[in-house]
Amino acid sequence: MEGIFKVKALGEVASGLSKRDGRTWTRREVWLEEVNKSYPDEVWASLTGDAVGRFGFVVGDKVRATVALGVDEYEGRRYQRAHVVRFEPGEDFRPF
Repeated sequence: MEGIFKVKALGEVASGLSKRDGRTWTRREVWLEEVNKSYPDEVWASLTGDAVGRFGFVVGDKVRATVALGVDEYEGRRYQRAHVVRFEPGEDFRPF
């Protein structure tokens, strides 16, 4: 999913240590809504690692982003996953 989105909400920054390998991790959730569409899609997606610090946008800003969608499985149940993999200011309309 790629497009121009408006930042509707930002979650708190979360961090910790991985139980698997002891490395530190950082995550922040962001609510994005497509702009310039009659029926805009919305997505609640994750930013991870150094992208958390680089994401300097605030609620109301426009951001051009690519969101990767996927599925995780845990104990036989499946969960939807959305992850922001690329972003830049939303005023730039050239292709990535």
